[in-house]
Amino acid sequence: IPTQELLKKLWVCANDFPVNVSEIEKANLTEEKSTKVKSPKIKECFAHFECKLWAKHNAGDHLLIIGHLLYAEVRDDCFCKGKYAVTQAHPLMHIGGNEFSSVGRILRVKEE
Repeated sequence: IPTQELLKKLWVCANDFPVNVSEIEKANLTEEKSTKVKSPKIKECFAHFECKLWAKHNAGDHLLIIGHLLYAEVRDDCFCKGKYAVTQAHPLMHIGGNEFSSVGRILRVKEE
């Protein structure tokens, strides 16, 4: 799960790069080995979920992907007195297109 500070770097990953080009490298993000799955995780994200594909379904012009959770981790600094501190974590959520939300705010990526 990325933070709002990663918005511009993550937007780079939305580009259609050739198969042999890493969007992680193009976005200047750091790839790390995952614990349970082959795919890498992004170091800069504050939480990671590693899943195995369980099902996929067409949902209009989208594909709904459902995974079986194999492993999860969250940075320690995202907790306060044993509770998840969403205002400290600033999770980034994709609304659609170039619109994102983070704890009640809508953020937009400027097309360059």
